[in-house]
Amino acid sequence: MKRQVSVRLLLLVVAILFLLTGCSPKLVNPDLFSEGLLAVQKDGRFGYINNTGKKVIEFYYDEAYAFKDGVALVKVGTKYNLINKKGAKVFEDDYDFLERDFESGLVWYVANEKLGLMNASGKKLTEPIYHANKSSYSNTYWISSFFSNGYARVSNGTKYGFIDTSGKVKIEITYDGVGSFVNGLAYVKIGTKYGYIDKSNKLVIPATYDSANSFNEHNHAIVRVGNFYKVIDKSNKVVFEDSYTDIEFVGDYYIVEKNERYFLLNLKGVKTSETTYDIGMGLMEGYFLFANQAAEQLYVYSPKNKLVMSFTVLVDLEALDDFYIIDGKAWASLERTNTVELFNGKASETIALTGNRIIDIDQNLIVMRSNGKYGLLNMKGIRIVEFNYDNILLFGDGYLLYELDGLYGIMTTKGKIVIEAKYTDFSLDLN
Repeated sequence: MKRQVSVRLLLLVVAILFLLTGCSPKLVNPDLFSEGLLAVQKDGRFGYINNTGKKVIEFYYDEAYAFKDGVALVKVGTKYNLINKKGAKVFEDDYDFLERDFESGLVWYVANEKLGLMNASGKKLTEPIYHANKSSYSNTYWISSFFSNGYARVSNGTKYGFIDTSGKVKIEITYDGVGSFVNGLAYVKIGTKYGYIDKSNKLVIPATYDSANSFNEHNHAIVRVGNFYKVIDKSNKVVFEDSYTDIEFVGDYYIVEKNERYFLLNLKGVKTSETTYDIGMGLMEGYFLFANQAAEQLYVYSPKNKLVMSFTVLVDLEALDDFYIIDGKAWASLERTNTVELFNGKASETIALTGNRIIDIDQNLIVMRSNGKYGLLNMKGIRIVEFNYDNILLFGDGYLLYELDGLYGIMTTKGKIVIEAKYTDFSLDLN
């Protein structure tokens, strides 16, 4: 639904949406060296090095991905395989596409443009008989099947069903659409309506809804009838309903919209306050915000509905760039001329940092940019790494990946270079 929003407040909300990875409590970044190895590219080919820079697996691959459980996905030409830490192929055959399944540890494969399932040793659990989604932009595939609660959805191209981790069909491919199993139930589409089945394929909630979502950890699901949303439980009992044109689950609460106003409900559907807002949205990790455009006010709340940050017309909203949780305390960054200020939720503490913009904060270290170059500071603003680099990425295992003149190298979080910049690319993903 479109609404008029003041320019400054709109810019602020857009900035927060754009920076969602920054405006949630920061999780420790993944390790740079997954199981002791890193995929890097040199002379157009990928290989693997260890944390001393020693080449462990030859530079042979067109694509290479991170190790997990002792194996990594690689591509040569147009074909995919898994390799072990000695660089030996795991599978005898190469495939048109592979993707590792996170919950089960199994592997989805594509052969002859059809999708199948096998284990990590290459034993086929199903033949390639299911529909494989092929990208319209490139000659590759994307997998919409994945395991949740032990079941994965599969399709023949028009209908959907479920298989288990042995590859056995548990629910026949008869539905017009399905969601994943969560807390023992999955939504299904029958014709144009949605209901819910259990793992025995019993329709426990009739298909009467115009849209449906998976159940959350409180055994609640958001469903829609006509233009209005409501929340039901697993017995199809209505938890709460009204003329709500939107409902969003955030932590232990719901943000709802009614008559173009937003407010917060608890798990029983009771208002937490009579105050309403022009804007309401969830961030990440259960954090959420409300805003009123007329007063140019924005409030950020924790998952427990505790106010952790507030911005009003008295604060320079145009300078506001990002929001962080550091050691349990809420901070925001404001960009000034050649300086960035970090201040906490009540503005009782401010840290001034030399530079133009904060890029990342993690492990009480700050990656910062100044005049187009990147450096590293501590929380007192003391420089650990000078602003000499084209990019810096901070990781949880004590390493920085730095870019210099188009090449990548590695240093420690204390600024000691351990691998000179000589690689043209790197890969951290599992798939």
